Amino acid sequence: MRECKNKGIKVSEDFVTYYIELCKLDPSRGIVEENITNREATHAFIKYAVNKLSDKNNRQVVTLKIQYVISNYFKTVDKAVQYYREKAEKKLFPFLMNITEQDKTCTVDKLYRQISIYTILASGLGNPEDKIVYKEALQVVRSIVDQQEMEVFPTVSNHIKQELVKSLVDLTTGIRLYNRSCKKGGHLIKNLPEILKRNIDIVLWKIQSCLDQSIYRSKVLSKFMQNHIRIRMVRGEHLLETLLPEPKVKSLWIQVKELIVVYRQWIKSSRDLLQEAKTIDEQRKATVDEYNLVIQKLNKIVVPNFYMNVTHVFPYFLQLSQIWKEIQNLIIRIQELCRIYSLLVNMVYKLPFSVPESETNKLEDWLLAHDQILLVDVPNPDIKVHIVTNEFKKNDLEFHGYCPWILINAHGALIQANIGLGVVEYKKKYYGFSSKIAANAFIQNPQEHIMRVILVARRQIQLIEFLEMRELLQEHIDFKEWMEDDEEEEIVAVSQGSQTDTHFYETKIVKKYYWNVWQKRAALLRAEQQKRLKNISSMTNKTLAQISSCTQTYRMDSCQTQTGVNAHTNTQKLVRFIYGLRGRKDDKFWDINLR
Repeated sequence: MRECKNKGIKVSEDFVTYYIELCKLDPSRGIVEENITNREATHAFIKYAVNKLSDKNNRQVVTLKIQYVISNYFKTVDKAVQYYREKAEKKLFPFLMNITEQDKTCTVDKLYRQISIYTILASGLGNPEDKIVYKEALQVVRSIVDQQEMEVFPTVSNHIKQELVKSLVDLTTGIRLYNRSCKKGGHLIKNLPEILKRNIDIVLWKIQSCLDQSIYRSKVLSKFMQNHIRIRMVRGEHLLETLLPEPKVKSLWIQVKELIVVYRQWIKSSRDLLQEAKTIDEQRKATVDEYNLVIQKLNKIVVPNFYMNVTHVFPYFLQLSQIWKEIQNLIIRIQELCRIYSLLVNMVYKLPFSVPESETNKLEDWLLAHDQILLVDVPNPDIKVHIVTNEFKKNDLEFHGYCPWILINAHGALIQANIGLGVVEYKKKYYGFSSKIAANAFIQNPQEHIMRVILVARRQIQLIEFLEMRELLQEHIDFKEWMEDDEEEEIVAVSQGSQTDTHFYETKIVKKYYWNVWQKRAALLRAEQQKRLKNISSMTNKTLAQISSCTQTYRMDSCQTQTGVNAHTNTQKLVRFIYGLRGRKDDKFWDINLR
């Protein structure tokens, strides 16, 4: 957070925690407790994370923010309602303490005035500065508490006073609401049910229109991505490859692939928000029906201009007050939902979107002509192929209904599964595919495909929550990358050998090896100079014997073992010299023996 603050990056601590938790699901990143003391590794990860978060148009970060905001909204929406309630009570608490701490010298009129103003503010029914509103509230309070009871009010303890004032707020709210329904009061009380209905309709229309536009954009992006994907047969096996001839096309294809994840995540989140708005609308209807039912019951009980028994009517007034609070809570929920929606819409639609539209889908056209027959008879008892798929829905499939074969071979590209082609059941889990070729490839080795999808999700952490793979990654947290999707690691080989007196280890010498560029330049200069040189030499009988002859050899490698003790044995060797045969006229010679 300190690095983000120094660079002016505005991000919440909870989101950074969420980001780190997802990164920890990839063991290769080294974000474990054992590496916390490793300053180099920690600093490298901090630098990587800060660079990601600093880019406002980073599609991976935008996807993660959508996931975090939506999940946090559904976790804290009830707390938000409670927060607004507590905030209002906290603002009114000094006024409440002023009422409860009055001594016996306080006049009754002053108490009536203060309690009436407090009930208006606490209930939210009008403005106490309005004379009509204040007069109505004062009249209701006087009808509940007579003068003798108000004179006793200062004598009780403060705790009881607070409870009495809160009860007066609920009763006053219920009575004023009933007077409003009878058109005998309720001045400046807004029609919250109608306001709530109007706001819900507006939110539903906005979310639905934005959802339709996002689905359209997602289809355009998906067509562009699939038009650069080709399936071909290599050694009896179907392989998927991307046709990206130019660097610009490759860069655009990668951007489109990441942008598809953003829009797919936004579509998923929009549907959640749409369902939440519909749920609030259903709660509104049920609450309004309950409110009208209580009003009908009161109309049957209450007789105008007659005193009524409080035990008959007060429970209904309290019930009206509670129902009104529920309507207020629903308004807070729809306002919070609208705030989240506006935040996410601005975040998504700020990303650049410039993709040419295409009327055809080359991948789908190719599959229509060359797709395989789905394998049904599978020897593996853990695999079952379902041809009849009427009962299956997208939510029943793993990886949120996306094709795992495409995810693996297209580096995390999202193509929805076609449930009508068939569903493969593996270990009581269901998988859908975009083609029968993909399904047959999965049937051959399902566990390998699942592990490869895990590797893809580790590298592209925005897919973890979108594909609902958090639990799967946690189960295989110890799984190491025994396969590489993008590039194969360079194999480093070491030659070892041993030599004896009769079996020599021959060395390999690259005679034309230059270890730097200056040796190459020197060789070129020497070759250029030799073109202009001329060798002249003369030789006589005497100089012939003086010609030097040399041979360059390369020494053999020797393997030796050094110990702390040197032990050897010298034996006597017979050395014999014969002298006197060459250059003598006689045949005498000397035989010399050395021992």
